[in-house]
Order: sequence, then structure tokens, then C-alpha cells
Amino acid sequence: MTALSGTDSPENKIAGFLPAYMDYLAQKNFSALTIACRRNELLPFVKYCAERAVTDPSQITVSLIDRYTKYVTGRISNV
Repeated sequence: MTALSGTDSPENKIAGFLPAYMDYLAQKNFSALTIACRRNELLPFVKYCAERAVTDPSQITVSLIDRYTKYVTGRISNV
């Protein structure tokens, strides 16, 4: 897995779940491409959280996800 800046600290429990999730997908026989896509889709969210000092899954709220969605949508529509 490729780490993004700020996501590889030992205090970042959210990032810590990614390897286990990727292993889970592999055990469930998801294709390597699907696993890579999932990782590539999740890493920007993990980075977004880390940049906002959200490092524990219990800190993820509906409001945070809504703000992230708006952030991503804004980035996509500005391209």
C-alpha cells in the first residue's frame, strides 16, 4: 500500500485499518484490480481526515463525510 503524507503515523487508526481491509478483500476473492481501486478510492479520504486531525474512526461523522463529498465534488467540477 502506498502511504500518503500524514496517514502513516502510528496514531492514525483510520489508516491502520486499510491493510486489514485490503487483506479481507483478498480473502473474499476480490480481484487485484478491485482491491487496488478500493485502496485508491480510500486513500484520499484517509489523507483528508489526517489533514483535519481526524485519526480515529470514532471521529468520523456524517458531517465530515458530507464536507468531504463537497470537497471532492468541488475539485472534480473545477477540473
